[in-house]
Amino acid sequence: MKNIKRLLLYLLIGSTVFAACEDDKVDAPAASTVADFSYTTTNNAIAPSTVTFTNKSVNTNYYEWDFGNGETSNAENPSVTYESAGTYTVKLTVEAENDVYYNRLVQQKDIKIKAEPLKTLYFTDKFDAKIKYVVLDTAAPVVQEMPDVSTNSNFIAIDTTNANIYISDKDAGLIKRASLDGSSAETVLTLSSTSEPGTPWGITVVEDKVYFALVNSNDEAKIARMDLDGSNFEIAVEITDYLPLDLTYNPTDQKLYFSNDGYYDDGGIWRVNTDGSGLEVVVQNHNGSPVDAAGIAIDHINGRIFYTHYADQVVVMNNLDGTNPQNIGTYTEQNLVYGVALDLENGYLYWTDRPASDGDGNGNIIRASYSFEGGQANVGAQEMWVTGDEIDIAPYGLAIDTYR
Repeated sequence: MKNIKRLLLYLLIGSTVFAACEDDKVDAPAASTVADFSYTTTNNAIAPSTVTFTNKSVNTNYYEWDFGNGETSNAENPSVTYESAGTYTVKLTVEAENDVYYNRLVQQKDIKIKAEPLKTLYFTDKFDAKIKYVVLDTAAPVVQEMPDVSTNSNFIAIDTTNANIYISDKDAGLIKRASLDGSSAETVLTLSSTSEPGTPWGITVVEDKVYFALVNSNDEAKIARMDLDGSNFEIAVEITDYLPLDLTYNPTDQKLYFSNDGYYDDGGIWRVNTDGSGLEVVVQNHNGSPVDAAGIAIDHINGRIFYTHYADQVVVMNNLDGTNPQNIGTYTEQNLVYGVALDLENGYLYWTDRPASDGDGNGNIIRASYSFEGGQANVGAQEMWVTGDEIDIAPYGLAIDTYR
């Protein structure tokens, strides 16, 4: 009897606990709605650019898009074309399936559409120790000055990917860097603080490295390299018996090309692999005298090299194997040709005609049309493009960039 009473008591307790558990059960929360989207652009986000949006919202079937340009849409994955440059705030608004406080019904993002880039020619001006530039549009050239960049430099190089300019300041023994608008100017390398104190000359950017020619305090010539921020300085090429001036890179054969001073050394145009191997001469003599070159430029698509030749005061074009030399830039006023740059896309070759004395300010920048058709390079009419008669300049090195 006692066992029966005990069993009934257990059953009563168990049913009470079960009922309590049933009463305490919590329902699953209602699903929230979250607005979200991603997007892709065409034409490298340069106007006109079509932007395609991918809806990534959760728990909704209603979409209200505002593209920031006056256009709207209710499509789930819409597209819109921005015809003009600017920053557009795109807003996606969705409707909730459930009225819960943790819904997020609006998502917005700013999309930057860039203007069509304009090529710009930069040059070192020793008249007042500045970097100056000219936008290469269809208008008459207007020389502008990069603010906050003071340097007594012969050569410069452009880092197109990161929109920076690198400057080899030979008198100060520095490598400087600035944004292409002249802002954020800084010294990234002080050669006196390295294992090879000396004078930097020609400079070029190859992917994530900066290469530059230098002559150390023992008058030994080398090609050095460093990271874009100036770190990891090292000697890439030992070229003790040469005095490299300008330096450039040919992406087709992946070699460095440099001009060798013909006054102190044997002159010529040389090339070498970036690891220091394969040093060889491309052009040794021109018109019976050693090539005394300063600036060099390469048409890497059509296999041509251009260099300024002091002895004859001309710009010379050769095949990349050194054959078929042609005097193409014969128009100078000061008879001191120095830097050279090629705008292959727009079809112009530029070179500097520096004054005998930098303080005179009567230098010039000259240009000629350039094209390549039917296996033939064609250099057209030459013109005095920027003259010392209009503005005081002593131009040396040239570099051309398209801001991206």
